[in-house]
Amino acid sequence: MNTWKDPSFGPVFPEGTQIILKTENITELIHMDNKNKELINELNHLIAIAEDGRLGYENAAKDVKDPGLQSLFSRFSNERAGYVTKLRSHVTSLGGDPDDDGGPLGAIHRVWIDLKSAFTSGDRDAIINACTTGEEAAINAYESALERDFITGELRNVISEQLAGVRRALETIKSNRTASQS
Repeated sequence: MNTWKDPSFGPVFPEGTQIILKTENITELIHMDNKNKELINELNHLIAIAEDGRLGYENAAKDVKDPGLQSLFSRFSNERAGYVTKLRSHVTSLGGDPDDDGGPLGAIHRVWIDLKSAFTSGDRDAIINACTTGEEAAINAYESALERDFITGELRNVISEQLAGVRRALETIKSNRTASQS
């Protein structure tokens, strides 16, 4: 009869062995767990922002009459889908549950709701203005995330790259607004 643990799952100890952890190690583990939860929450917030952007651009592409803007908005929607996928994989790797639906209603995530009223008329400038508002809110969320000290390394790079993409999209949208006003 084997009384030893399977060595493929970690250290091998005889049955009945007591393992004593020092208090400072437990405190450190709890602190790490809280930071991990904060990180997962922050990433889920960015997932909600990116998902709302994806849906907003998808709706904009359907409702704007300008074929050039339809193509542009479709491209931005696909970019946001990629952002969501990448952020979700990081949440999963941290042991969290990724946000699946864009999150609860909240002021910063849901500026894309403004798009709905713009879509009813298909008005080019109204849609561009609503997209601008959405991207400005997304930039604020990404910048806020980068101010958090627990976002480091590869994850900081991912968020920075996504922020750069949102900024490029905003500049492109603004240039289309400017072009329509000329």
